[in-house]
Amino acid sequence: MEFEILYHEIENKLVCLALKEALEVGRVTGKVGAVAILDLNIQSLERATSRAASLEEVADETAVLIHSSKAILKLRQLLYDCAETNSSSKPVVRMWDTAKNIVSSAVANAPDSLHAGALLQNKSTVDTTKERRLELSNPKVENEPMAFNLMWCHAYARDELILLLDEIQHREALALLTHALSSGHAKFLGGFVDVSTVKTGALQNALSNAKLVPTRTEELTTLQLSAAIILRAREALMDGSWQDLATIMNDAKQVCIHQTALDEINMLHREVQLHSIIKAVLLKIQKGSSERNIDALEAALHEADSLRLSSSPDLHVLARVNKARQLLDRLNAVDEKVKLCVNRSDLTGLDASLEEAKNLQFTPRSVPRVDDLRDRIKQFFNKAEIAVETVDTSAIRQLLEMAQNENIQLPREEEMRRLLAYPPTQLEKMRLNAAIQRGDEEAVIASTMGMKTKFFEQESTRELHRLEYFKPLKTPQEFAANTGVIASGLQATMLSHSTTPIPSSLTRMDSTPAGSLAVKIFRALLGYMGDRQYSYPVTLAHEILQVGLAVPELRDEIFLQMMKQLTDNPVQSSRDRGWLLMRLAFETFPPSESFENFIELWLRRKSVELRSRNGLGVAFSSKATNYATDCLHEMHRVVFKGPALRLPALDDIYEMLGIMPSHSS
Repeated sequence: MEFEILYHEIENKLVCLALKEALEVGRVTGKVGAVAILDLNIQSLERATSRAASLEEVADETAVLIHSSKAILKLRQLLYDCAETNSSSKPVVRMWDTAKNIVSSAVANAPDSLHAGALLQNKSTVDTTKERRLELSNPKVENEPMAFNLMWCHAYARDELILLLDEIQHREALALLTHALSSGHAKFLGGFVDVSTVKTGALQNALSNAKLVPTRTEELTTLQLSAAIILRAREALMDGSWQDLATIMNDAKQVCIHQTALDEINMLHREVQLHSIIKAVLLKIQKGSSERNIDALEAALHEADSLRLSSSPDLHVLARVNKARQLLDRLNAVDEKVKLCVNRSDLTGLDASLEEAKNLQFTPRSVPRVDDLRDRIKQFFNKAEIAVETVDTSAIRQLLEMAQNENIQLPREEEMRRLLAYPPTQLEKMRLNAAIQRGDEEAVIASTMGMKTKFFEQESTRELHRLEYFKPLKTPQEFAANTGVIASGLQATMLSHSTTPIPSSLTRMDSTPAGSLAVKIFRALLGYMGDRQYSYPVTLAHEILQVGLAVPELRDEIFLQMMKQLTDNPVQSSRDRGWLLMRLAFETFPPSESFENFIELWLRRKSVELRSRNGLGVAFSSKATNYATDCLHEMHRVVFKGPALRLPALDDIYEMLGIMPSHSS
């Protein structure tokens, strides 16, 4: 009996030594996060526990050591298997749950021989720094690593047990975080983020699990911080809060990002930057569109093209870009139309194009030129209108040439070209009729004078209107009849200047009183012109004009008498007064229609004669020449308007003569 007891004791001691040796040889050592386990660590302990199974009698310590060794073996095997199978691309093996089950089973199946004394003795051998791990944790926290009793474990294996449990929990936390980070991220499509693939549940669970790990390592801390940032970023993406995402990315710059999260963090950084750029471009597009600024809109859309926004999967962005491009096309089309109309001076097309621009609330770039063009074309059209209305063929030719050179479409161009095809005589009549219709005295005068110029170009016409061919004019013999010995002298000076009264009128009169009045008129003319001394010569001029206005049959006589006194008159002052009176006469009453051409030819020849006499050519503008020209103008005016309604005032005559009424004598 004693031998058997001794034998069993020796056997137990040998098994304990073998177990301790296997535990020691294959012990997992190091720090959490840096534990390495090999197949060797498992095989030696497996052999030792198998040998222990052959014991017939098991001592208390041996039972505790065997029980502890089996638990250690299972945990070593678990750690070894998980190291071989876990990766970010495979489902995470729930190591910690298995480890807890192993420990829970060990507690539940602890040897009956385990008693307080042994526990106390065993406990006394435990490092005081690990003492807290041997106590029961708060039962409310079921997931805490030490939420079960480890007092069942042999003191020789307890440190490794604790290290294995911490390592397993640490590795699972890393695996869960890594796996959660490897999936559930958004799809980044160059400015557009598809959040339909975003998942946060696994990441939240992994972070919650990581918080329970009692032993912190730098890797776990870094991964946990990175995962927390990724979680916030994903939540911001799902909320569409880019401002929050930008803040989160700024926070990410302040921490060390784990390699596992680095790709997603970098992508988020790029997306935040790209989103900021796209937002700025869209704001530029919006501003260019609202301001209808072609240059700004083109620049903004060029930036949009460089970002490939025209093919963006973001329908909102795509719609804004396409709408802006359509607007730009319309603005460019209108702008080009306005520019083309300006270049072509096309007012009709310009008005239509500007109306289109107005509907678009757009100011074309050529608008500064439009106002100038409008003013220029308006003036051009006005000139063309006046040229047509006045039948000014010279102006019409010039305007047509300018219109062709400047691509201006004149509204009355066909009419202008028809006018140029008419013969000169018809044009003159049209010019005169147009002037008469609009009551343009100066145009009527210019037209009638032009027609008379053409009329008198023919020698035969001039010959027919020599003064001696005026039918009412007396012959020299008739003029000097019954005058006695001086008849021959009177005949010679009948139509030239004289200082003596005339014996009879220069024209044939229908009545004796009219002839007598004509003789009196000549005496007044002599007194007015200073050829004979008379008081108040201006009054005499006024009386002559009064007779001419009141007695139409004496008008030609009065003009002939003035023509006589202005022919071969040697006295300058007399001539000046004569021309002034003739002008006043033309301002007061017209010659008869039968005498009109005769006196006009005389005035034309007189003007040429005076210029030739002074040797000053056609540009000569002496007072006499001006008087002759003025008289011609005034004659055409009075023929058009008819006699004046009243006589010139005496003061006006004094002013024309350049004398004061008190000096008239």
